[in-house]
Amino acid sequence: MKNYFYILFSISILAFSNSSFAYDDAFWEQMAKRSDVKITLENGVKTAHFSGGVTISDDGLGMDNSGKGAVRCSWEIYVAMKNMSELCFPDDESEFKKNLDYAVDKTNDFIIVNSLSPITKSEIEESIKRKFLELKEQISKISKEKFDKECSSGSIAQMKKHMMSKSPEEFRKAVDDVLSIPRPPVMNPCL
Repeated sequence: MKNYFYILFSISILAFSNSSFAYDDAFWEQMAKRSDVKITLENGVKTAHFSGGVTISDDGLGMDNSGKGAVRCSWEIYVAMKNMSELCFPDDESEFKKNLDYAVDKTNDFIIVNSLSPITKSEIEESIKRKFLELKEQISKISKEKFDKECSSGSIAQMKKHMMSKSPEEFRKAVDDVLSIPRPPVMNPCL
């Protein structure tokens, strides 16, 4: 069960990123009214091109081509790390947790403003709580030894070490850079 949490995280990201849904006519009518969107039809595929560098096709697949990274992917990673750090390091008051709080809060605000479907702060916070409870449920199925090893030397420990190698200012600047271009928060490409 090597890298259990990395595998668990990867599966949840993959499941989300591969899920797609077709947009209805109302969506396309709404997009046609926006000045920041150009709609194209090529080989029978309708695509909305947002000025921020995101494209969304009629099969529901969104791609971030902004050069800044897919915001939803970043959010999923920050939330997974935040939730895991709460379980691994509950008493830790380091910059690591402060950086994760900053990243999650700033990304939450970005999603609220830029989401194509209205979403509230309380809905986002509820989603984070749900993800935390799901993670706790998954952890309850493994031994304490495996969990302790993951916390001390596994993927969460490696991520913490990597994040702590940057100053808080550098980390926060990187978060701000990802969020510097208004655009729909999509999942792809994720990492």
